[in-house]
Amino acid sequence: MPDEDFKRTDLTTIANGAIVEQFQEQLLRVMANVDDLNTEAKAARKITIEVDFMPDASRQSMQVKTHLKTKLASPKKSESLIFVVRDRTGEVFAVDNNVHQPELFKG
Repeated sequence: MPDEDFKRTDLTTIANGAIVEQFQEQLLRVMANVDDLNTEAKAARKITIEVDFMPDASRQSMQVKTHLKTKLASPKKSESLIFVVRDRTGEVFAVDNNVHQPELFKG
């Protein structure tokens, strides 16, 4: 059997190129995550390609399963300050402005 009769398997031929297609999709997710101002700029992002090879008993063929995992940067923590107040009926609720601070200058 001359080698030229067969196309050798590589990353682009396994599962009809599904790994490459899935990688491109995950790369777009990584790029969108990098561009998101709500994430840490320097946080590492990762794409992991797992390929499992399960040979049959004859060792003449293998089932191949692939899986891509993507780790993105988490959103940044955000902080805020809210103030607890009561309405005239005594019901507690929150407001964004400090109503406990008297206004210094009324204009």
